[in-house]
Amino acid sequence: MKCMLRGFLAGVLAVAAAQAGADCGSIPYSAPLRSAVEVISVKDSEAASVVFDPLKVSVFEPKQRALILWNGEEEILLLSTDQRATRASAVLEVIPLPAEPQVRLGSFETFKNAQKLVVQKRMWACAHGGARAGAVPVPADAGRITFHAKLGVHDLTVAQVLDAGHFVEFVQKHLHEHYQTPDAPIDPRFVKVIESYLDAGFRWFTFDSIDLNEKLQSRDPVEYRFKSDKVYYPLRISTLEQGRTELDLLVFTANGVSRFEGVSAAELNREEPLPVTPAEVGGIEPTWQEFFGDDDELVMDQWTIEGESSKLVRDVLVK
Repeated sequence: MKCMLRGFLAGVLAVAAAQAGADCGSIPYSAPLRSAVEVISVKDSEAASVVFDPLKVSVFEPKQRALILWNGEEEILLLSTDQRATRASAVLEVIPLPAEPQVRLGSFETFKNAQKLVVQKRMWACAHGGARAGAVPVPADAGRITFHAKLGVHDLTVAQVLDAGHFVEFVQKHLHEHYQTPDAPIDPRFVKVIESYLDAGFRWFTFDSIDLNEKLQSRDPVEYRFKSDKVYYPLRISTLEQGRTELDLLVFTANGVSRFEGVSAAELNREEPLPVTPAEVGGIEPTWQEFFGDDDELVMDQWTIEGESSKLVRDVLVK
């Protein structure tokens, strides 16, 4: 049996040494107090100020990596991305979630521990001929902020949208109040993507304000824990990102998964699921060992999705 060790988090060690993202939609905006985004041009021997236009900034997201734990009722999502922009700009990252999350700063050490477990399990499976698979003005009630904190380089906000018709105003008000920006123009196409999540019943969003430039950057992972009746990863929120992306997901569940409701099984590369123990999951991150309760054997799934960001129009939704 040919053993294929796919490149799950192959660049973790290099990433950890890079400048310390989440898969998410990106809204560039003008934030003069956070970074120098004003451009000066010279015409007829006179210096003329050129106004920064957020709609002309493109965000590239060539790599996404995530660890997911799902016990049938709750999900833990630890994620990070590599990103760059076509020019220096402040960007508001937006992640839609099915329920209010608990948020904390993660570590690249967790990804390295996960990589060690993957290698160990795959090598064992090869040696034994394979292993068995596991079974502006905004109405007062437009939204509310439930969490806001600086976590390392992240400036994270969790918000519940109460009035779907005023989401854009809600975001612009958030930018203005926290970053002293003027009204931030938001691409109407992005608004439509957000509206599709609202129409599907999503009312929780996280905002992460970051600075990007032309250099590819990675930041310390962020962990989200939230109620969910399926394994969930937001992909279509990034359909306006430019270029190709590669998504590596390492998923731990109590009984395995088989029903793909969003991205189909045919659209991803899937390694043979392998059994793991809660103690092995705790070896990745100690606080995770009790997540699965009394289950004494879990299933580790490894998925890779590649393609043009604009064509990844369905989220990962699996039971």
